[in-house]
Amino acid sequence: MEQIDRAEIFRVLCVRQKIRRDAGIRPLDLKTEYDHAVIIAEAARLRAIRAQYEPEVRNEIITQMREKHGPHWGKDLGGRYWLGELVRRTIAERYGV
Repeated sequence: MEQIDRAEIFRVLCVRQKIRRDAGIRPLDLKTEYDHAVIIAEAARLRAIRAQYEPEVRNEIITQMREKHGPHWGKDLGGRYWLGELVRRTIAERYGV
């Protein structure tokens, strides 16, 4: 599992800060920008991990629910929302992401 490169995030922020300083623009709040960039990177990392498991889990849930509720389950808007939530919960339970 790939980790977030926090040093690279900080380096990019320092470059942005230098550019802003040279241009005479208001400086960045580095702590806020850094925290935000780390949150975004972590979310992207988790999305990439979940994407590996999603097709398998989605097909499994669709099969189970259509056996239970009929062949049209998951084809309307509410069913698609519920399917997405079931997939999210199942992946979180099984794989911890």
